[in-house]
Amino acid sequence: QLRDPWFSQKMVKLLLANNFPASRLEVEITETAMHENLGMVRSTLTSLRNQGVKVALDDFGTGYSSLSQLRTLPFDRIKIDRSFIRDLKGPDAGKLLGAIISMGEGLDLPMVAEGVEDEQILAMLRSMGQLKGQGYHYGRPEPAQKVIARLSELGLLAPDSDASALPKAGPAAMDGGRQKAG
Repeated sequence: QLRDPWFSQKMVKLLLANNFPASRLEVEITETAMHENLGMVRSTLTSLRNQGVKVALDDFGTGYSSLSQLRTLPFDRIKIDRSFIRDLKGPDAGKLLGAIISMGEGLDLPMVAEGVEDEQILAMLRSMGQLKGQGYHYGRPEPAQKVIARLSELGLLAPDSDASALPKAGPAAMDGGRQKAG
């Protein structure tokens, strides 16, 4: 999609057609996607951000991002790849993750740790700094109607929510089971 020079315009058109606020959308791109045509990627990301869409660098650490790209491309968030989190339990594993966190803090970019699977990993991450977490520790994939029912039971739905507008069937899983923690 980032190869399409009209991607940002198509995205904005979809947002308008569906009355969806651009500020509620966050687009995730991988490091490898940036290297196919950096100029076009920069233009597309800038255009999306100018419309209010947020942009996250996904799977950070698995590709080829340079520090200058992180500094000059318009990212709102860095998502640390789950492989760094999974290896956190090993010896010296926290050193590389600590360096990534320091870099994110130095660039003043919020960071999300992907792959938070249990309380032990969560406790280790909390001791390392201000991170958000994403992973099965927070929840498994589930159909949209189950999410609505659970949030309703907890009293967390907005009073004007129209749950009937959501699809009633199909695997409408939330973010592939990678629900974000706030």
